[in-house]
Parts: sequence; C-alpha cells; structure tokens
Amino acid sequence: MRQGLAILSLATGILLCRLIPPAPILLLHSLLRHQHPPDPFHFSNQVGAILIFLGVLHLPRARHLLERRSPPFLGRISFSLYLVHFPVMATIGCSVFNLIAPRSGAVPGCLAALIAGLAVTLPVAVLFERHVDRLAVRLSRRSPPFLAPVPSELSS
Repeated sequence: MRQGLAILSLATGILLCRLIPPAPILLLHSLLRHQHPPDPFHFSNQVGAILIFLGVLHLPRARHLLERRSPPFLGRISFSLYLVHFPVMATIGCSVFNLIAPRSGAVPGCLAALIAGLAVTLPVAVLFERHVDRLAVRLSRRSPPFLAPVPSELSS
C-alpha cells in the first residue's frame, strides 16, 4: 500500500512538472481562497517537485538509482555544465546542425547536434570544474571576511 502511494506520488509529480496543464491546480488554489493567484507554471512545478521528492523518499529502487555514481557526479559538475553548455551548443551544436540538416533534414540534424554537443559539453564541464570552479571555491574560502558583503549591502 505504502509503495503504491509512493509510485502514485512520483508519477503525479512528474505529470505536474511537465505534462498536465495548470488549470486544475489553479482551481484548487482558488478554492483554498488565497488572495493572489500563483504563477501557474511555477506553482505546478513546486507541487510536482514535492510529490517527486515524496515518491523517491518512499521508493527504495528510486533511492538506489539516485545513490549510484552518475547523479553525484552530475551534481558536482552541474554549475560547470550550466556555464559551458550554451557556448558549446551555440558553436558546436549549431555547426553540426548546419552541416547535417540541409542533407538529411531537421530531425537528424537536431539529433546529431545534440549528440555532438553532449560529447563536447561533458568533457569541457569536467575540465572547467577541475581547473576553474574548484580553484574559485578554494580562493573564496581563503578570502578575508571583510571582503564579504554586509547583508544591508546585498538588499540595495
């Protein structure tokens, strides 16, 4: 019974995050009589994320998949991936698309661009994390506290 609820929670969360239009969620929100309606996209993503979290929390197989080597690795390089993916995809991905699409069509061009972009983005992100991000984190930990902004300076 508990595992069934966890699977239902996980599936519902995934649907709320990407597949279900937000109208039923806004209706539920308006029934709760909140004064300001939320942004439908963000509200459905928040509810979906909570349900996914609850589903993963109660499903041993899902937890086991997330405890493998690749999720922590991707978490470690995620900031580097975020920083390098756009320049790589805008150069390598677009170049590959422009080479493939005229001959084979848009779909094969997109697939080739995606594969080439991933093949370049992942190693570049690993190198960036090793040689730039780690160094930046080490240097930021060594900086004296007087260089850190005062909270009142952050709000202005």
